[in-house]
Amino acid sequence: MLETESDLAGHIGAWGSSWVSAIQVATALNSRIESDMHRGGGATPFEFALLATLRRQPEEAPMSQVAYQLDSSLSRLSHVVRRLETRGWVTRRTSPDDARVTLVGVTDEGLARFRAAEAPYRRLMQEVFLDHLTPEEHEEYARLNLKLLRALRPEHWYVRFVDQRREADASS
Repeated sequence: MLETESDLAGHIGAWGSSWVSAIQVATALNSRIESDMHRGGGATPFEFALLATLRRQPEEAPMSQVAYQLDSSLSRLSHVVRRLETRGWVTRRTSPDDARVTLVGVTDEGLARFRAAEAPYRRLMQEVFLDHLTPEEHEEYARLNLKLLRALRPEHWYVRFVDQRREADASS
């Protein structure tokens, strides 16, 4: 059994240390986001992300499109939308153009909940992330995270977004 951090570092090496620290940061960050946002706005991180996504839509959006943007299954999204619809935070209806499509939109109450949860989210981002890395470290962190996201999900919307932005920059 390993008893000290130096025993752990010697046992797992540089790649293992990188892996363990990535998992620990993700776990600690998710835990802090969850508690701060729930306390500040009564929303889980997924609910917050859903409200943020809907807030950016010009009108109601197809559930499949929202699921893609949230990197979620339709089943998980449907469950959360049903719960938030009961709270009055979102609306859900069948598309008048295609009965197979369900549209989801955010209500005024949902926007208010988003704003309430946004303040602790932004404060945490500042305290934990922005205040502790230099601009150069942010660039490197973004580069490494994109590389890992590309390995995990090459078709992820953010990977596509970055690639499209790079192509546009290269052609201009």
